[in-house]
Amino acid sequence: MIKTVFLDIDNTLFDFDECARLATVKAFREMGLPYQDDFFPVFMEENDKLWQEIEKGTLTREELHRVRFCRILKRLNIDADGIVMENLFLRYIEDPPVLIPGALELLAYLSPKYTLCLASNASEKRQKKRLAPSGILPFIDKIFLSESLGVPKPEKAFFDACFACLPGAGPETSIIIGDSLTADVLGGINSGMKTCWFNPKGLPLPETYSVDYTVASLKEIQKIL
Repeated sequence: MIKTVFLDIDNTLFDFDECARLATVKAFREMGLPYQDDFFPVFMEENDKLWQEIEKGTLTREELHRVRFCRILKRLNIDADGIVMENLFLRYIEDPPVLIPGALELLAYLSPKYTLCLASNASEKRQKKRLAPSGILPFIDKIFLSESLGVPKPEKAFFDACFACLPGAGPETSIIIGDSLTADVLGGINSGMKTCWFNPKGLPLPETYSVDYTVASLKEIQKIL
């Protein structure tokens, strides 16, 4: 029987893609650079590569912040200061977040039935600043951030540290819900938890992964839990 639910934050509860798009547009405008809609897919591609490196332990957050927009601007053939743009992006990404449709409704449904925990690899300072105005905190029992724990998802040690703070909880009675196969699903597999892949884009599941549940919307989770 499931007693504890771990939820990823970005692109599971928060629409990080939209928040990042808006922050990128604002950063370009503040630097006096023209922005085109086809710039953002480049951001997404480079950002995903960098976060995969973080999950593998081959890159630090500090290194990501030094190279992210340098790589993006180079690919776009734009001569501008990537560090300055990164700092502007980080300022604007802290604006009140855009929620995934159904996020608050899901939390209101789950909260009376389970211990709800947030599990994120994002910056502690930035994530806490975004959580405050989001409206989701009243439903959450614990927040676990890799920066505080000293180890990222999908490492088993991340969830071992979580369970150490949750008396009576364990992987056999827990499930993780998230959009990332490499961080959330793999983290659940490594820890022996049930896994629920939030896959609104309908991406194919690689043969190397095994998930317990796949949902295209947050509302579908109410049929599982």
